[in-house]
Amino acid sequence: AGLRVGGTNIIIANLYFSATNHSQADGVTIDESGHGRGRNVWVDHCTFFDCRDGSVDVTKGADYVTVSWCKFSYAPVAAGVVNHEFVNLLGSSDSDDAANYHVTFHHNWYGPYCRERMPSVRFGRAHVFNNYYDCVGNNYCVRTRLDAEVLVEHNYFLGVQNPWERFVTGTPGSHPGWLKATGNITN
Repeated sequence: AGLRVGGTNIIIANLYFSATNHSQADGVTIDESGHGRGRNVWVDHCTFFDCRDGSVDVTKGADYVTVSWCKFSYAPVAAGVVNHEFVNLLGSSDSDDAANYHVTFHHNWYGPYCRERMPSVRFGRAHVFNNYYDCVGNNYCVRTRLDAEVLVEHNYFLGVQNPWERFVTGTPGSHPGWLKATGNITN
C-alpha cells in the first residue's frame, strides 16, 4: 500500500512513489479515514512510477485537492496486456455519492504507458488544465462519469486516443457527467 492521507492542510511535495512489489497498490490515496478527512491537500512536484491501481486517488469524502507539476508513468507491458495502469480516480464507486469533490489537476505530465483515468471523475468538480499527455496506446485520458462536472482546458494531447470522453453509468435520478473542453491541442 502507498501513502494514505486523511488529514487537513497537507502538502506532499518533491517525493518519488513507486509500487515496487507490483501489487495493485496506490501511490497516494486521499480520503476520509479514521484519523480525519482529506481536505485542503496539495500534491506538488512528485513523480509516480508504476503505481498500479492509482497514482493519486481522491475518494470517500476528500475535498479541495490540487495535483500539480507531477509526472506519471508506468513500466512497459506487452501488447494486449493490461496491468491496471490507471492514474487518477475521483470517487471510488458509483455508490460513493456522499462526497462532492473539488479537485484541480494542472501542469502534470501523463507519460509512457499511462492507460486511463487522467483523471476519471465521479460526483465531483474537476478542473484539468495545462497538462501534457503523450501516453500513446492509452484507452482514454480524461473521463467524466456519474454526477461529475469536468472542465478540460488548454491541455496538449500528443498521439493519444480519446483525449476526453463521457462515460454513462448510474441509477435512475442521477445524471451522466458533464464535460466542457476548450482551448486544447490534440495532435
